[in-house]
Amino acid sequence: SSPSASMKAVVSTQSTGDSGRTTPPYSYQVNVVGCSEDAKLIDVMNLATQDTFTYDATFHAKWGAFITTINGLEAVSEKKQYWQILGGSNMSPLQLGASSYVPQDGEEILFRLETWGGGSH
Repeated sequence: SSPSASMKAVVSTQSTGDSGRTTPPYSYQVNVVGCSEDAKLIDVMNLATQDTFTYDATFHAKWGAFITTINGLEAVSEKKQYWQILGGSNMSPLQLGASSYVPQDGEEILFRLETWGGGSH
């Protein structure tokens, strides 16, 4: 098989109140190897569960997976919390969800616990 058929992605989480930061330290980090090159982020996350990574999600027919809990830390909707997913070369919020986004080889993906509105009312 070609070398490009196996991909590495780095999945990190931040659960601190340090909103806006995309650099270490992270609460958790796992290197995921052996993904197919067309793997969606949700596939990478499923592969990461072979390590110590866990997640829960609700699934919508149209939008796919909505991540609700990572490593036991739940985004509480009553507190307007959600797991923001960042990636790409500039570590910016993804425009696609975990069921649609295809990470590049070696890409770092950051899940950051955020609060809607962020005090900008």
